[in-house]
Amino acid sequence: MMRLIILAAGLLALSFFFQPGGAETTASCKGQQSCTACLTAHSDCAWCKTERSEGFPYDHCDLSAVIARLCPPADIVFPRSSVEAVKNTSLSEQQSPSQPVQVAPQHLRLKLRPHERKEFEVKFRQVADYPLDLYYLMDLTVSMREDKETLVALGEPVT
Repeated sequence: MMRLIILAAGLLALSFFFQPGGAETTASCKGQQSCTACLTAHSDCAWCKTERSEGFPYDHCDLSAVIARLCPPADIVFPRSSVEAVKNTSLSEQQSPSQPVQVAPQHLRLKLRPHERKEFEVKFRQVADYPLDLYYLMDLTVSMREDKETLVALGEPVT
């Protein structure tokens, strides 16, 4: 029973060590001298615009949870990434007199903060008897070689 308690305590301690906002994140936020440097250091860093004084002797850049406790809410700079579907017309079932819709959404508005991931879903449906032009933008560095080869292999059956 004692071993089980020790194991549970050890796992709990490890979970705190490896969670986002750990020691590594705190270290990357500390010491940043500008708002831009702070916000690009890590996605969990926030900047406080309050001037440093006796009333506010803290660093301007820290984890967002720490800044939220120390800084007036109006002075906190902590932008978040967002995805907005500006145009998202339903996919076409069959070819129509007008231009068929084969990809949804058709127009996205992305606001991305450095080091922060944002996912969005793209749906595709090919309309019968309608030509397909597919464009894929990627960098052609050595690290992308395997992805490029996969795309080429997938494209051959389509042609």
